[in-house]
Amino acid sequence: MIKFSKKIMDSISKYIKIEEDELFIQGIEKGVETESNRKNRQFVINLITGTDFSNEKIANLASVKMEFVEQIRKEM
Repeated sequence: MIKFSKKIMDSISKYIKIEEDELFIQGIEKGVETESNRKNRQFVINLITGTDFSNEKIANLASVKMEFVEQIRKEM
């Protein structure tokens, strides 16, 4: 299936610029968002394990929602 999709994309690349394709742009944004979430998660974990800060203070320092910090604490 992937080889077939690649063949199709290669054949229409003369007419469509992939960098302008809406699905391509959404995929890039999703990847950036996922990486950002991973980094935020690790930073929050480091703050939880390395300090005695409250959830509110950690949320403020990490620029995330307090619910995000609470969820990570529950998972730990």
